[in-house]
Amino acid sequence: MPTVRPRLTPPILWALLLAIALPACGPTEPPEVRAFRETYQRLHNAGKAAELYELIAFAPGVPPATRQHARLALREETRWPLRRILIQPATPEDLQNLLPKGATLPYPPEYTVTVTLDTDDRLTSQWLAGPTPQGLRLLLPALP
Repeated sequence: MPTVRPRLTPPILWALLLAIALPACGPTEPPEVRAFRETYQRLHNAGKAAELYELIAFAPGVPPATRQHARLALREETRWPLRRILIQPATPEDLQNLLPKGATLPYPPEYTVTVTLDTDDRLTSQWLAGPTPQGLRLLLPALP
């Protein structure tokens, strides 16, 4: 007796593929991350370095000179077009690479934020970020 195999017609096959693929295409970015990314992009594209500066949470003990360097760096950054901002969960390796030994942060880091400018050399800066009472913020550590 011949075995009867179910026949997958193209519509059934497409329905199965869509059922598998659509959940992977949906937004996987947490709302606070999406809001931060959109705010950062909007402020950067508008050249609002002073408002970008407000997205930084400074650890207690960060000297005024370091705060001024951050302000100047953001002012310089906004002179160039933004190519990409990538926000990903921070790994133990990220913490080891981005946080100097003995440094303290104002809040626990949960993400790395990689900002790439649309320059010939793709100038990139990388930050740790974490949730604060004001929302997600870039975290600037105090050095020992």
